Amino acid sequence: ISGIWCRTRVATGVAGTDRVRTYPACFDGSEAVDALEVAFGPPRHACEMMLNRLHGYGLIEHVTQDHPVRNGNFFYRFTYSMQAAAA
Repeated sequence: ISGIWCRTRVATGVAGTDRVRTYPACFDGSEAVDALEVAFGPPRHACEMMLNRLHGYGLIEHVTQDHPVRNGNFFYRFTYSMQAAAA
């Protein structure tokens, strides 16, 4: 999966802004689902399930840690564990 992130905007992260706050180095749930769908070809709901598995392993998190991954305009980031594993 790390190779997919490297080829997408999800890899580098962008500043995501909601109505109140800006979150650095994050990606949105629909972009992550898009990246997996293009790379592997499963249906969107299966991509969302894959991302939730990564969330369950503690590799990605919602920027405010409110909920698991959703296919939509919700911001997520790689956790320190994932960043350390990629280095």
